[in-house]
Amino acid sequence: MILTLNQFKEQLTENQLKNLLLHFDAIYDCKQVDEREIKMCYLAYLWKNNQVVLNELGYDIPNANELGIDLFEDYEIAFEAGEDEGGGVNLGVLHDYYVFQDLEKIV
Repeated sequence: MILTLNQFKEQLTENQLKNLLLHFDAIYDCKQVDEREIKMCYLAYLWKNNQVVLNELGYDIPNANELGIDLFEDYEIAFEAGEDEGGGVNLGVLHDYYVFQDLEKIV
């Protein structure tokens, strides 16, 4: 069974949170794991559990509403894509920027 975002948050251990902080702090100056980081961790969890699919429009999470997430609100790229991009949602950019292959090992 795939956890919802709220269930995912509740099951994170102190050790996981410590390792997540180290992970994010290596990417950018991160002093604590906040909502944005938790959502990125959850996205890594979904990717790890084959809930992110590739379709003709790019990467998607077909059951996002059931999981308690809003792709356009929770996963809008801001600084992650660089100055040339105007925002929007690009799960592939988030996957690369936050080094999901390492995040998946923690979550």
